[in-house]
Amino acid sequence: EYWSSKGLEMRNVRLERRPIYVVKLTQQDPNYVYKERVFYIDKETFTFYHNEFFDRKGRLYRSWDGNYGWFPDMGTFTWCGTFILMRDHVDLHSGIEQPYQLPAFWTRADTSLEGFIKAK
Repeated sequence: EYWSSKGLEMRNVRLERRPIYVVKLTQQDPNYVYKERVFYIDKETFTFYHNEFFDRKGRLYRSWDGNYGWFPDMGTFTWCGTFILMRDHVDLHSGIEQPYQLPAFWTRADTSLEGFIKAK
């Protein structure tokens, strides 16, 4: 069991500290809904772990938290077994997504245009 029924705590999940970049983007268009966006990006894998979106008044408007699965045999990250939490801090609602992905052992030739034509 990964989530408790009280307080929605994460249990039986191993976390690891990672070196990250913090990238802050400031919107130049005054009509755009977000004034600033802040991305927390892993320095080694370039995956996003946390994103913050601020409204025109500078308030935290929305945030996005994600984690990734790992296929050691393929040496790649995956969405399989992950949770993505999307929160709206102004309107006070949130959503969670648990995507599923199956590993496909395809080569570049399999996913090229010629490969798709042969598969037809």
